Amino acid sequence: MKPDASEHPQAANLPAELSFTANEAQVMLHRLELLEDEGHCEEVFDSVDVEWAADYAGQLVKLIQAEAYVFPLPCTDALEVLAESLEGSTFFGDADDAIEQGQVTKQKMAAYKRAAGSAAAKIEKLIGRRVVAALS
Repeated sequence: MKPDASEHPQAANLPAELSFTANEAQVMLHRLELLEDEGHCEEVFDSVDVEWAADYAGQLVKLIQAEAYVFPLPCTDALEVLAESLEGSTFFGDADDAIEQGQVTKQKMAAYKRAAGSAAAKIEKLIGRRVVAALS
């Protein structure tokens, strides 16, 4: 089921889409892949339809995999999914090990952390609440 704007009214001040950088999207992808599962969505969303959220997360995963970083915002619930992709992220949980094992450089990991902060700031401007990316 595709997210349907008719079922989820769009706020008057919500843009039709939101652009992210490749690094921002890569950080978000880690959590979005989990959010494709309705069962996982049930654990994190109280006020967002979990079937809709899982479908929307799946759409975003496909966009990121296609290296398309302009995400549609069909409704305000989309912002909650995007916020959760940062707030609930475990992307940085293994950062030290990844650096030690040579999977990523310290500089690239620092760039990902900056990207997480800038993505959170973009979402925060629209969602009306603080969005804090999980950086550990």
